[in-house]
Amino acid sequence: MITLNSTCITINALGWVVVLAVAIMVIAIIGFFNHDAYAASFDIKDQVSCQSLPSGSPSWDPSTNTCTVTNISLTLNSGDSLTVENGIVFVINSGFILLNDGSIMSNSGIINDNSGIFTSLPGLVNAGTINNNAGGIINISSGGGIFNGYLTGATNTINNYGTINNIGELANDGGHINNYAILNNNQGGGFDSSDSCSINNNPDGTITNSARLTTDSCVITNSGTINNNSEGNIHIEDFNLIINSGTINNSGTIIIEVDSTINNTGTINNSGSFNTNGNLTNSGTITNSGSISNPGTINNSGTIINEVESIISNTGTINNLCPDGVINQNGILSGNPINNIPCIDTIQPDTSITSALDHKGDSVPSGGTTHSPTIKFTFTGTDNAGVAGFECSLDGSLFTPCTGPVTYDKLPNGIHTFQVRAVDTSGNVDPLPATFSWTRGK
Repeated sequence: MITLNSTCITINALGWVVVLAVAIMVIAIIGFFNHDAYAASFDIKDQVSCQSLPSGSPSWDPSTNTCTVTNISLTLNSGDSLTVENGIVFVINSGFILLNDGSIMSNSGIINDNSGIFTSLPGLVNAGTINNNAGGIINISSGGGIFNGYLTGATNTINNYGTINNIGELANDGGHINNYAILNNNQGGGFDSSDSCSINNNPDGTITNSARLTTDSCVITNSGTINNNSEGNIHIEDFNLIINSGTINNSGTIIIEVDSTINNTGTINNSGSFNTNGNLTNSGTITNSGSISNPGTINNSGTIINEVESIISNTGTINNLCPDGVINQNGILSGNPINNIPCIDTIQPDTSITSALDHKGDSVPSGGTTHSPTIKFTFTGTDNAGVAGFECSLDGSLFTPCTGPVTYDKLPNGIHTFQVRAVDTSGNVDPLPATFSWTRGK
């Protein structure tokens, strides 16, 4: 377990980041001049390895296998690593462990194969890789935090295969968090992401939010489960893309701002408050037993279920798209009506000539000869949506609207060609008109 404790910190989230950024610069400069030319590897597994740490006045408690550091100032550069072994408790009371690009820390910072327990204060600043392995626990105490992604273009990655419990600050500023297990943002915690960051919650991952979770200019991909509890407030600010193929359960508040988009192919269960000021595209399932407020746009080609006494307040646009869009409206719908968008008919009609008769009423075969100067055609068309009319042409003339039967008189001697094509109710035209050719002989 890594535990960071603090005496009195009352800085808000932005101020915390600014103070931390200044501290990072100082530590990075010190680390640059003090860092050995060769890669350093710290493997905390017992008293000797604990007290061999070069900073933080490390102390060892053999009764709990706890290594405690105070005012630590440790920089890990490319190739360096810090590992906390299984069964070891690593407590950072104050100070920083700074992970530069290329460094590795399992459990809080960059550590490999760690299944110990981490509890941290402001202490972890990451531009490298933090691996919290299966069985590992990272507890971020009140006033403490992890700052992930301070160096543009660096690795800036946290891979969680264990458990992260946050009641402090988890700041993901341009970094990447990959969750394969359990990430809890508990009451009192702040989980803030910004600046081209990413959060990937994988199929076995569960993110549970009971506090503040904000994103700005990030990509959030969920194929696992996201639970926003009744105390939880998820604020998706500007220019975010949320791709959900898993499950989102909301009993708190979710706000999607104007320039953000949710693409849902999974399941969203809302029993709280869900506000979509941006764009929501649904081809999965949304079940509402709370309230949905939509000043933005919802395009539905999946299923939306509004349960009894539940509310959808639509001051924006809800498009229910053919052929797969289904909205089961059992509750209350206020504001603008739902737009049921019909399917776009792209199927072309088919046309047939059913008869060709001369002036005596005798049948004229296609390709045949008649002495009659008159000929009368009947025809028909078929289409999935319905035939609206026909267009006819004689001897290569322009197609013009016509109604059957069509009669041509006083035809000169020679070869003649009649064509007819159906037009359906969607405006589609038969691309292969029915054609009849004959010769009027002397």
